[in-house]
Amino acid sequence: MARRAAAHLEAARRALDPANPLGWGEEEAVATTLLRDAARLALLAASGQEGTLEALLERRGGPAALRPLLEPGPRSREQIAVLQAAIDELLTEPLLGSLELQRAQRRRLVRLCFLAATVLGLMATLAMAMRPNLARGKPWRTSSSAFACNPREHQCGGAKTDILFHTKEENFPWFEVDLGQPTAFSEVVVKNRTDGFLERASPLVIEVSDNRTAWREVARKTEAFRSWEASVPGAKARYLRLRVDRRSTLHLESVVVR
Repeated sequence: MARRAAAHLEAARRALDPANPLGWGEEEAVATTLLRDAARLALLAASGQEGTLEALLERRGGPAALRPLLEPGPRSREQIAVLQAAIDELLTEPLLGSLELQRAQRRRLVRLCFLAATVLGLMATLAMAMRPNLARGKPWRTSSSAFACNPREHQCGGAKTDILFHTKEENFPWFEVDLGQPTAFSEVVVKNRTDGFLERASPLVIEVSDNRTAWREVARKTEAFRSWEASVPGAKARYLRLRVDRRSTLHLESVVVR
C-alpha cells in the first residue's frame, strides 16, 4: 500500500510539472484526485484498516494537513504543495502498525513456528528413540515354531534372513512377550521380515492382557508393511501379543516396546 501511495504521489507531482503539461488546463484537478488516492493509501498502509479517506483520517486523529482533501474540487498549487509534504511525511513515518509490517511479522512468525515445530518434532522423535526397549531381555513365545531361527547368524530354516522366529502356517499365528508385570508403554515398533513375504504379517493386531486369558486390541495394521510404529497412548499391561488376524505364517525381525 505504501508503494502504491508513493506512486500516486509521484503521479501528482508529474501532473503539475510545467515541463510536461497535460494540455487539459486541469492539472490541479488531476493532481488533487491523485493526492486523495495517495493519502488514502498511505493512511491505509499506516493503519492496516480499510475505509474511506474521511474515516481513515478520523481513525488516526489526523494529520490535520490532509483535511483539505476532504473538501470538494481541486486544491490550489500552494495547498497541493502542503498536501504533498504531508503525504511525504506520512510515508516516511516508522509504520509500526502498517499492514506491510504486520504481514512481514506474520511471515516471520509462521517461519519461526514452523522451525520450532520441526525442532520440537525432532526432539520428540529423538527422545522417543532414546527410551529403553521394555521388551529387551524379556521372555517371549509364539503360537508355533516351524524352524529354529538365529538372527545373529542371519539364518532361519536354511534361509539367509534376519527374522527372530517363524511360526507354522496356521489360523491366527501370534508372537507374545511377557513384560514381567503390568507396565505402561505408549509405542510398539514392529519390523517385518524385510527379505520378502511382507503380506504374511497383515492384518496384524496388537493386543494386551494381564492374565493371558482376556485380551484387548490396542492397534491394528491392515496393509502390508516393512516397519510399523504403532502409537498406543495410555497402554498398560503385562503381556503384549502380535497376532495375524487370519490363517497365515508369522515371522518378524524385531519388536520394540517403549
